[in-house]
Amino acid sequence: MDTYITPKAAASELAVSVKMIYKLAVMGELEALKIGRAVRILAASLREFVVRNTVQVEETSAPLPQPTPHPRPQRKPSLAGFVFLPPRS
Repeated sequence: MDTYITPKAAASELAVSVKMIYKLAVMGELEALKIGRAVRILAASLREFVVRNTVQVEETSAPLPQPTPHPRPQRKPSLAGFVFLPPRS
């Protein structure tokens, strides 16, 4: 059986807010399961997310470019976008 963790535990693992975990789940970056009102994140999905988003940092003497601000999204994601996984047998 797969291991699931709470959004709070996932947020703690990545050092981000719980809200960010919900956003990643809505965007499809993390696999989530909703049981009644409770949401759980598939632990393997969290590990895969970290692997997919890990970058190699090269040492350089040149200064790093300044990030350009991007506009905030106009609407907030809702939990309606969750993809619910069927129970595994």
